[in-house]
Amino acid sequence: MKKSLSVFFNLIIGLAFLSAAILWLLGSLPDTEDVFGSFDFSWALVLATGVTAGVMVLYGIFTSNVGSYKRLYFLLGAIFAIVAVVSLISALTLPNGVLVPSIAVIAMTLVVICLVFTSYSKKWDIGDNQDSEYKNYYQRKAEQDNNNLD
Repeated sequence: MKKSLSVFFNLIIGLAFLSAAILWLLGSLPDTEDVFGSFDFSWALVLATGVTAGVMVLYGIFTSNVGSYKRLYFLLGAIFAIVAVVSLISALTLPNGVLVPSIAVIAMTLVVICLVFTSYSKKWDIGDNQDSEYKNYYQRKAEQDNNNLD
């Protein structure tokens, strides 16, 4: 991934947390209840973690890393998405029976996304092994010993 794209994603995450903190502060002031309503900590957490989850999933999709690093970004996105859903349920005061199925849906969706974007990644050493003239370590060592005997 290009450095500028990484900085852009980090900037989005930072701005999400900053805007959540500012809106939480403005929602807690006594004279602004008619403008911001009941913007409390759970709504701030929904905003910050929801944006972070989306950015982590996008970071996992667009990163040039393979394997474990991509899966890590998807895992972090799933964790932040679960925190966002739990906060949203708390903010909306939905019944508790909605919590576990929502977590399951988010987790399974992100597992599928993770599998789709990491299954077809090219491994770091696959290029040499696919060459028809590729020799493994033992073959190269035997050839080197034969050349040294001559």
